[in-house]
Amino acid sequence: MLNNDKLLEIIKKFNKARILVVGDIMIDHYVHGTVSRISPEAPVPVVNVKYEKLLPGGAANVMNNVSKLGAKVFIAGVIGKDYNGDIFKQMADKQSIDSSAVIESDDFETIIKTRVIAHNQQIVRFDKENTGYFKKRIYFKLLAHIKSLIDEFDAVIISDYGKGVIEQKFFNELTNFLKSKNKFIALDPKVENFKFYKNVSILTPNTNEASGGSGIVIKDEKTLLKASQKILKKVNPDNLLITRGELGMSLFYKDNDSNRDKEKSSNNKYNNIKDSLEAKDMQSKVHKNEGNNDENKNGSENNDKKQLHLKARAKNVFDVTGAGDTVISTLTAAICGGANIYEACYIANIAAGIAVSQLGTYAVGADEIFKELSLASCELNPTKQIK
Repeated sequence: MLNNDKLLEIIKKFNKARILVVGDIMIDHYVHGTVSRISPEAPVPVVNVKYEKLLPGGAANVMNNVSKLGAKVFIAGVIGKDYNGDIFKQMADKQSIDSSAVIESDDFETIIKTRVIAHNQQIVRFDKENTGYFKKRIYFKLLAHIKSLIDEFDAVIISDYGKGVIEQKFFNELTNFLKSKNKFIALDPKVENFKFYKNVSILTPNTNEASGGSGIVIKDEKTLLKASQKILKKVNPDNLLITRGELGMSLFYKDNDSNRDKEKSSNNKYNNIKDSLEAKDMQSKVHKNEGNNDENKNGSENNDKKQLHLKARAKNVFDVTGAGDTVISTLTAAICGGANIYEACYIANIAAGIAVSQLGTYAVGADEIFKELSLASCELNPTKQIK
């Protein structure tokens, strides 16, 4: 059973977290207006623009989420030497974010996505982007900058939107280096890159990404389990968290003798194997309360693969845009605050519930999560074992 006081203490430590975000930096451009007529030129609505706003997008939205939680943020990625690149730098400076590991490239345009919204309904989106791999010197500079900051951060979020920053050789060199320094690595994946993802602390796909990455269409709990086992075998993350929208989120993690041996040989604060074992202990206590027959019936043992499920928290869902960024940001900040993996997922689930109850991309503050936890103590049994 979770300890509410401990969860609150973890949230209080968010401002001590030091997190590096690596990935595809973008700008989100929102055009808001109203529609009262159809164009005489074509069968399309005419939008009378009321206001516009520019927000951090892609990996920059993760940066924004982590910053809103109160953590110290570093970001690494690529922007162009252009107007939108300057907009990004202004956004980072305004939040006191260290962008020294961001590369400005002469032959790259900063990615911007424009969404036209009328009466709270998105009418069209148009993207200005050039995707594909960068020149080798760009990846070399990125890695060099990250290595120079290695003592400044405790955990890393890799935010892959498939725009070119996260490619195989760079990913392998980056994660090998981070693992050698015992850094916690959280990865928000892109389906087409599942082929080279390996050995991260946690992988956080949504249902569609997990379906694409596993080759198994997730349509019920049975296919969810099959897909999770295939991803665990293919990618070999310490933990797999599949976000499932209105169905909540499901955590899958490994537990075997080799992991136990690794735990004994390491005292690292962010060693996720230890976290997984603590989550297993928590799961066992839940099942003791439910009875041994229930435990056997629900199949807590499944080829050394363990599962825990968290129900969705939001009472009203208005917009799921950016919810995955909220989850991975909050989870990583919680790990830095001393949470085990299950406690981190529980706190992230609360943050996701707050985010989706807001219209548009929304960065959740630590104070909001703290308030949500303070208003109601943890449920006696917040988990449901997947059958």
